[in-house]
Amino acid sequence: MMRKLLLPLLSLVKWIEECVPEDPFLNPELMKNNPWVEKGKCVLL
Repeated sequence: MMRKLLLPLLSLVKWIEECVPEDPFLNPELMKNNPWVEKGKCVLL
């Protein structure tokens, strides 16, 4: 049973690690190029 879970989990982790450089939420360098990203902090009035 454990082996059936281990292989899909390892492939999921590998896929996530491969996609991190392309994900703007996980790679701050990509967020710098997005003109719609807010530059300041949120302030509550």
